[in-house]
Amino acid sequence: MRPMFLFAVLPALLCAAPALQIVRPTISQIDGGAIDPPGFEHAPGETLFFACRVSGFTKNEDEQMHLKYSVQAFDPRGVPLSEIYENEMKAEVTPQDKEWLPKISTEVVIPPLVAGGAYKIVVKAQDVLAGTSAELAVPFQVRGYPLE
Repeated sequence: MRPMFLFAVLPALLCAAPALQIVRPTISQIDGGAIDPPGFEHAPGETLFFACRVSGFTKNEDEQMHLKYSVQAFDPRGVPLSEIYENEMKAEVTPQDKEWLPKISTEVVIPPLVAGGAYKIVVKAQDVLAGTSAELAVPFQVRGYPLE
């Protein structure tokens, strides 16, 4: 009985929609500017322009998608740099848009008096229609002041 069950369920599993993912994260010093290379050190007081895309979302029978997301930056000790940025996105996604991926973009301000170290931007996305979620931590470096 088990082989028959696997034979019946396997095609559905193979054709299942891809999992929700946060892809192509970028950090730059200028909105729409060149992407900062890995290991680039940012300065205290600087504004970072963060962007990423979301793949694997679902759409309903009316060709609509609905995502909720949040972005927040943290210092090396896990302390938030500012309040969490939350938003949602609803859009019509037609068959002609098969390569289109929703874009999340926001600014992250590094406080003027911070210690240097490995910081991170945490992005969370939720597919409201499918009830799935994804999370990604994007590291960045800050050359700060030696603080006790």
